[in-house]
Amino acid sequence: MANVGETCVTVTWLQFNAQLLRLTGEARFAEQLEHVVLNQLFGAQRCDGSGWGYYVQMEGKKPYSSTLDGHCCLSSGPRGVALIPTFAVTTDADGVVVNLFDAGTAKLKLRDGTAVGLTIETSYPNNGRISITVNPVEKKAFCLKVRVPEWCAEPKMEVLALAKRNKKRETGGYWTVTREWEKGDRVELLFKLEPRVVVGDHKNQGKVAVLYGPLVLAADEALLGATNRSLKAISAAGTNLAALAVMPEPAPDAVKSWPGAQVFPVNALARKSTGSLKAGASLQVQLVPFADAGANGTAYKVWLPLGPASSSDNVLFDAQESRSRAGNVSGSITDDDLLSFVVTFNDKPRTEDWFAVTLDEPVAVNRVVFAHGQTFHDGGWFDASAGKPRIEVKASADAPWRTLAALGNYPATTAADPAGLKGGERFACELASPIKVWAIRVVGKPACGDNPKQAFASCAELQAFGVQADAGHKSNTQTPRL
Repeated sequence: MANVGETCVTVTWLQFNAQLLRLTGEARFAEQLEHVVLNQLFGAQRCDGSGWGYYVQMEGKKPYSSTLDGHCCLSSGPRGVALIPTFAVTTDADGVVVNLFDAGTAKLKLRDGTAVGLTIETSYPNNGRISITVNPVEKKAFCLKVRVPEWCAEPKMEVLALAKRNKKRETGGYWTVTREWEKGDRVELLFKLEPRVVVGDHKNQGKVAVLYGPLVLAADEALLGATNRSLKAISAAGTNLAALAVMPEPAPDAVKSWPGAQVFPVNALARKSTGSLKAGASLQVQLVPFADAGANGTAYKVWLPLGPASSSDNVLFDAQESRSRAGNVSGSITDDDLLSFVVTFNDKPRTEDWFAVTLDEPVAVNRVVFAHGQTFHDGGWFDASAGKPRIEVKASADAPWRTLAALGNYPATTAADPAGLKGGERFACELASPIKVWAIRVVGKPACGDNPKQAFASCAELQAFGVQADAGHKSNTQTPRL
């Protein structure tokens, strides 16, 4: 979920698909252009246009920036937007081609030089109704091709022309209408907008993503309210549309980025018992298009987990987390998700880094688990040659940090060698008897990998348990000496 291309790469991908569309005329490349423009490209732009994100992940917080200092995406993003008219409406050897749908006008020339104007009226993708008025400079026979979105199960097209001499057919992902066009001839389209569910696999196993028409949707903490508290506290109610009951409605002012903005209420479940809310309890949450998600600086998430949290007895779940350096990956270490991680990378060296979780009140625990985040070529692990990473605890807010134990089974890493350490690999401290803790952290020396000018560490999870759990990881456990 953090392995995404920067916005510069998004724009390059648009250029690549635009060229393939120009060379082949195949609708699949126009499909990719629509998907990327409406979701990843616009999702990287602050809604008012004042900033752009660098790496815009499927979850986290949008890393908007408004300065060019070291941020090339601030120039590449607008370049991507400027490219859209070059492939939205164009011409080929047969006539006019409509690939994307947005309100506006186009002035085109056919291959023989005949001028043709198009006017498109629509609020797509907010609404599936599209009206295209064709205005050739003179009565002219040519072909109008209109892309039929692959996601649309029931597309409709009607040609409202001064003369009813049409040859309409669908081929290769396009509706084609060949006729003598006159000024004012109109084509009416209806692409029924419906929700879809994508069931995750590989690294998104056990999760679902919800789409609506061409839009990828995301949960946004700005819409969760006080009851649900955070994204980590919710999960999807199921994998089918009947269970989720997706239905669009006007967006509240808090997330209304334009007059037609919508939110999409869906059925959800509580992942963990919090206060009066019990794990598995039914909830309703509002999703927003990925382009709008996190626009106000709040956290968002595209892939929603299914069912209650797997480690329901993890007392650090959804607790307050912090780290020695903010890093550049917006994951979490308290969401019971080994694929979501954070780093301390800031392109600078450091002799020590830490990841911490703080509770609202002291809790008795007898097991602490640290899960490694991810190994990169230039770091991401702890350098054990300077001493194994250690678990430290606080008994209260005012108490000093004290060492609980070293992670004795952590591999013999060095600054440059991760010793085969894999993302999500877990290391645990088993305590002979429970102790009360208010905060827990893992501390160690960050590694530099192949770039000795900097160093950083990563963490996927920091967990603690009040009872013996997860016995399948005994190989990574140890009994600390207190």
